[in-house]
Amino acid sequence: MIPVEKIEEPVLEPVVPAETPVRSAAEIALIRKSERKLVRFTVAAAIVIVIAILRQGQRLFLFNFAATNLNVTPTSLFFSYLTYAFLLFTAGYALYFLKAVRRRKTVDPAAASSSFESFRKQFDLFDLLAVIPSFLAVVVVANAFLISPAVVDGPSMEPTFYENDAVLVYHGPALVYEADDIVILAREDKLLIKRLIGLPGDHVTVSSDGVWLNGDLIEADVADFHIPLDQEIPEGFCFVLGDNRPHSNDSRYFGLVPTDDLLGKVVVKIDLF
Repeated sequence: MIPVEKIEEPVLEPVVPAETPVRSAAEIALIRKSERKLVRFTVAAAIVIVIAILRQGQRLFLFNFAATNLNVTPTSLFFSYLTYAFLLFTAGYALYFLKAVRRRKTVDPAAASSSFESFRKQFDLFDLLAVIPSFLAVVVVANAFLISPAVVDGPSMEPTFYENDAVLVYHGPALVYEADDIVILAREDKLLIKRLIGLPGDHVTVSSDGVWLNGDLIEADVADFHIPLDQEIPEGFCFVLGDNRPHSNDSRYFGLVPTDDLLGKVVVKIDLF
């Protein structure tokens, strides 16, 4: 009997697929955080730009290049332009970082892992710069709708305020003017700071003998070029004086002031030094 050689069938080893690289949890979390930061940055920057455009011409707006206000000095203009330039630089970096995030989502996970630290440094810089538009948005909204800093020019309010004193002016909602308020008013191409003396319904008399309010003498110093007045202040007008009466151009010389020309009232003096 001829022996039959037993042929063993080859044993096939199971094919184990190569392990697919996956992104690390830290990578995914940083990408998502970057996207949220970019959205917040865009919203804040849009608020700054839109309000700055709409408020051009508002006399107490800090970032106003279209009209005279109490803050226009070479130094203030320099810082305003510097602020916009820095915001522009920050916006440029934001666009660069946006492209980096999009590219990051499509790059090979293995390559992404090796360059993760570089991406983290890009995020850290953007995270620092992103504070700027958020801060500016708060400042611009408050300045446009609530309160404005201003700098006193001239001696007309001494000794209450001296030249170059800084003040905060409230011009927000529910603004009510009362006698003795210190107000900011627009007159021709200038802004003046004066004290509110007479309101609608008060009787004011201005003559060479002095200024009388409701029968009481409140100021004896009146120059020859005064405007004679002897009337009840009508609705929509008021009477103002500077605290430094001998050196103040006020209602004794330009008459009653329309209340529409009042821009706000001083609420506090800022001590810078």
